[in-house]
Amino acid sequence: MKPSKKVCIIGAGPSGLCAAKEFLAAGFQVIGYDKRPEIGGIWNLSGSSPGVSLRTHASSSKDYLQFSDYPMPFEAPFFPHYSDYLKYLKNYGHHFKVIQYFQLNSEVTKINQVDTRWIIQVKNKEGKIKTEDFDAVAICSGLHETPNNLQIRGIEFVEEKIIHSSLVKEPKQFEGKKILIIGGGESAADLSYEVSEFSKETALSLRRGVAVLRKLKGINKMTPADYDASRAVYWLSLEFKHDLFHPEQNPPFLRWMHLFFLPVYSLLLLLRRLKKFRLSSLFSISYFNSLFNPSVRHGPASGLELSKACENLISLTKNRGKSKKETLECLLKTFEWFSGGVHSSQPFTKSDKFLENILEEKIRVLPGIKEVSSDGEFIFENGIIDSYDVIINCTGFLTKVPFLNSSFFETKQIYKHTFPIDTEGLVFIGFTRPNIGAMPPIAEMQARWVAKVWSKRKILPTQNQMKVLAQREGAYLWEYKEQEKRVLIPFVNYHEYMSDLAKILGCHPRIWKLLFNPPLLKKLLFGPFAAYQFRIHGPNKNRPAALQSASQIKLGDYMGLEEYYKQSYFYFIIKPCFLFLSKLIGSQKFKPIY
Repeated sequence: MKPSKKVCIIGAGPSGLCAAKEFLAAGFQVIGYDKRPEIGGIWNLSGSSPGVSLRTHASSSKDYLQFSDYPMPFEAPFFPHYSDYLKYLKNYGHHFKVIQYFQLNSEVTKINQVDTRWIIQVKNKEGKIKTEDFDAVAICSGLHETPNNLQIRGIEFVEEKIIHSSLVKEPKQFEGKKILIIGGGESAADLSYEVSEFSKETALSLRRGVAVLRKLKGINKMTPADYDASRAVYWLSLEFKHDLFHPEQNPPFLRWMHLFFLPVYSLLLLLRRLKKFRLSSLFSISYFNSLFNPSVRHGPASGLELSKACENLISLTKNRGKSKKETLECLLKTFEWFSGGVHSSQPFTKSDKFLENILEEKIRVLPGIKEVSSDGEFIFENGIIDSYDVIINCTGFLTKVPFLNSSFFETKQIYKHTFPIDTEGLVFIGFTRPNIGAMPPIAEMQARWVAKVWSKRKILPTQNQMKVLAQREGAYLWEYKEQEKRVLIPFVNYHEYMSDLAKILGCHPRIWKLLFNPPLLKKLLFGPFAAYQFRIHGPNKNRPAALQSASQIKLGDYMGLEEYYKQSYFYFIIKPCFLFLSKLIGSQKFKPIY
C-alpha cells in the first residue's frame, strides 16, 4: 500500500485547525507548527506578538465566524469577546482531536523545495533548530506577521512614539495623552473609539474614506447588520449591489428594474392597496425620475475632503439643531462617499461607534500626513500642524511570509488565493479578507478543496487556464476601486468566493430540494450567508450540525413582512430576469455572481 501524504501545517489559528481536521479526514499524515505557546493564533492575548487586546470583540457575527460543522453555543453573544472565541477554537480542536498534531513553541524559520519534497526548518523556544521533510505544505499563518510601517517623510523623528495597533492591549494606557491614530480599517475604528474615552485628545488621520457598516440593525436594533448579506440579495453585481443600498443616488440598478419590470411593479402596487403592504421603501414613484438622471456612485478617494465634510456635519448638528440620528446617517454615507469605491468593492469597517465620538468631538478627523518635521510635528494635507504623545499605526500588515523567499510573491500568481501556479505541493489557507462575512469559513472551504485536490478527488485546471483565470479575477476585483495590485490579493468578495468553492466541491445547497422544508429554506435565502449552508448537501455533508446552526438564526427579530416580500422579489423575479438579460446581451453587469 502506498504511504499516505505527509503534510506540514504552519499556524495553529482557525485556518490551521480546520486544515488539520480536513487533512486528517482525507487520510494524510499531519504535523503542525506554531510559534505561540497555545493554539488560537491571533486570538491569543500576547504582549509581544500581534493579536487581540483585552477589549477585543469579533467584528463579524457568530453566524459567520463559526465553522460549518461545529456551531457556537446558543448562549454565545452575537459578537463574541476574544476569550469566548478562543474557547470555541480550543473546543473545536478537542472535538475533532487535532490539537495533538501541533507542536507549539515551534517557529518555522525557512521552507525550501528540493525536487518534489519540502524541507522545513523549525526552531523551538530554546533556540534549537531541526529540519524535516514533507510531501506538501499548507501555510495557515495568515498575514498578521509583518506590520506595514508608516511610509511618511520624516517619520524617523517620532519613531520612539509609534506603536502598531496589533500591540495595543489596553486602551486605558493612553489616559491623559494626546493620541494620533493613522489608518481607517476596523482596528483604527475600534481603537479611536476606545482610546478617545481615556485620552486627552484623539485625532484620526485618513488618506481616504472607508465603507462603515452599523453593527446592529433590524426591527429592534438587536440583530447583526451582516444578516443583510443574504443569499436572496447579494447575487447582484458590485455596482448594482451598491445601487441597492444607495437609493438616494437615483442609481442605474433601479432604472433598469423599473424599465424592465413595470408589469410586476404595477401588480405589487395593486397588492399594496389590497393587502396594505408598505412597499414604498423599494417601489416609489420618485424612482422613475432616475431613468432620466445621470448617476455618480462615489466621490474621490480623499481624506482632505472627508475631513472638511466631517467639520461641516458637526457644525450642522451644533448650529441648526440637526438630530444626532440624522447626522450619524449622513456621516456614515460621507465616509463611504470619499472612499473612492462602490459599496461592496472594499472591506467593510464593521464598527460604527467611533462615528458617535466624532460627532461629540472626542475624535478629530484629519486628512493624510504630508510630512513630519525635524522637531516631531505632523504637517497634514490641510495645513494643520500638531504634535502628539503617541502615534498608533493602524495601516495593517504587509503581504509577506517571513519564512518564504522574499521574491516569492513578486514572481508567483495564486489561483483563487490558494494554489500558487507553477509550485506543486504548496498552498495558502486563510490568506483572504472578505468584504463581509469572516475569514474562518473561507479557510475551511479552502481546506476542504485542498484535501480533495491532494487526495486526487478533484483536479485543478491546467497552469495556463489558472493563469488566465487569476488575471481575470484580479482585474475584475479592482475595477471599481483603485488600489495597489498585489499577486496575493487578501481581499475577496465573500459570497462569490464561497459560492465558487462550493460549486467546485459540489456542496452548494440545492434550493429546489428545500421547497418542502420552508423554515430552513427561509433561513437559507433570507438569513446570513453562513457556512452551515455548505453542509446541507453534497460530499461531507453534516445535516445535523447544519440544522443546529440554522436553528440559532432568529429572522423574526430582524425582518418584517415587507422585507420578506422585497427579498423574495429580488430572488425569484429579478434574478431570473437578470440572468436572461446577461445571456441575451452578453453583459457581465446583469450576470448573478452565484
